[in-house]
Amino acid sequence: MIRFLLSVLATCLLVYSLHNHANDEQSANLWSYNWENDFWVNDDGDYTNGFSYTWGYSIGKEGFNDENIPNWIHRITRNTPIATMKNKQRAISYKIMQEMYTPDHTSRSALNTEDRPYAGLLYWQGNMFAGNHFINDRLSLLLGFVGPPSLAKQSQKAAHSLIGANAPKGWKNQLQTEPIFRLEVERVWRLASTAIGSGHEMDFIALAQGGVGNRKTDFGLGFGWRIGSGLANSFLNTSVNPAANMNPAMLPKHGDWHLFVTCMGNYVIHDITLNGNTFSNSHSVKLQQYQSVATAGGAIQLYQFTVNFTLSAVSDSYDVQQVPDHYGSLALTYHW
Repeated sequence: MIRFLLSVLATCLLVYSLHNHANDEQSANLWSYNWENDFWVNDDGDYTNGFSYTWGYSIGKEGFNDENIPNWIHRITRNTPIATMKNKQRAISYKIMQEMYTPDHTSRSALNTEDRPYAGLLYWQGNMFAGNHFINDRLSLLLGFVGPPSLAKQSQKAAHSLIGANAPKGWKNQLQTEPIFRLEVERVWRLASTAIGSGHEMDFIALAQGGVGNRKTDFGLGFGWRIGSGLANSFLNTSVNPAANMNPAMLPKHGDWHLFVTCMGNYVIHDITLNGNTFSNSHSVKLQQYQSVATAGGAIQLYQFTVNFTLSAVSDSYDVQQVPDHYGSLALTYHW
């Protein structure tokens, strides 16, 4: 109980300190709730659940400054390309997310060295966006912790109890408490677009991303295809998983919709959920460095609400993995 209360207190302090805005009158114009779970593909293991709340606001073509982003973020990013590029639509968002990773067989209480570790993560993530109808950039900082303070054990047991599933028994073997961070950059290009009928079009997308940190260090390239209406309006939110990091600068209109398919290859140097704790001994598995992910899904704009649904298929990420990872993402976003 004491650990639970300390975890809640630490999370509240983290949110308060990181979102202590220089201008208290600046209000958000986006709220987004995202649920990621392997329930959507009738699976239970590996990346098994994630829930996040995102809030953010569009800055327009005004540059980032002390009045529209937190002072400490402005000080460390003011000379970076995302802050100095001209004629870009800018925005910033903040996200609180919990993630949980489990072995394939959660009914086993003893440590299974032939499967991935139990790992729970709880973190804050700030995203800075700068883009136009052809190129969109994102600079991201993730701060949080892995281990029991993430409350992943309690969350999964409560969820399994609610739906009548068997309680997971191996959380006593989860990774130990450790602070985590990740600095990430992403660029998306709209390579070409063509009209295919009255009010409909399709386009082709290229993506590049890279990140460093003890949470994860990797680099990747990918391509995507979209079909629908109002694609230019939603381009600023294009990524491998659009539901994960909603861009407040996008301007969808009622009735806009699209379907998409995206594939990305990644070279992964480190992943704490597989390599284990950085500064202490823990359960780990051998990482597969060449990985890929394919996503397919769609989005529709209904008045001020955007609904996104994505299915993700991930290649084997460690040597003894028996089944590739699959999961679905559902996001509901409100704009004003």
